[in-house]
Amino acid sequence: MLHSPVSWRRSAFATIVFATDLSEKSKQILPVATSIARKTKAKLETLCVFAEGDEEPADGGKATLQRFFEEAGAPELFGKVRRVHGGVGEAVVEHAGRHKADLIATTTVLCCGGDERMTGTAEFIIRNAPCPVLCVRP
Repeated sequence: MLHSPVSWRRSAFATIVFATDLSEKSKQILPVATSIARKTKAKLETLCVFAEGDEEPADGGKATLQRFFEEAGAPELFGKVRRVHGGVGEAVVEHAGRHKADLIATTTVLCCGGDERMTGTAEFIIRNAPCPVLCVRP
């Protein structure tokens, strides 16, 4: 039996990983990720990443992330937050593989201190991810 494009789109993604460092620029991908999650009925996981030396907020970033999801018009998609520290690119790729992600949603400025010229982390993720990566330049 052939699947119609609509049924295929709905089954294409089961898990989407939104990778963020809690910066304002890292939230720029969230409206797109939430739209895809809604249309495909995928679970949207939040992966909060902290580079070496980054200070983690006392609440683990929960308040900031709740605001991000509210601003994206998708507070109902905000759920459990997973956190990783250290080698950010490697940690995102490893997490996506371990949790069988179907898509990683991130920005080019992930863990670069907001410097839009530093895209090494995003490039590493794109080259090594076990699934497609949706990456935007804020």
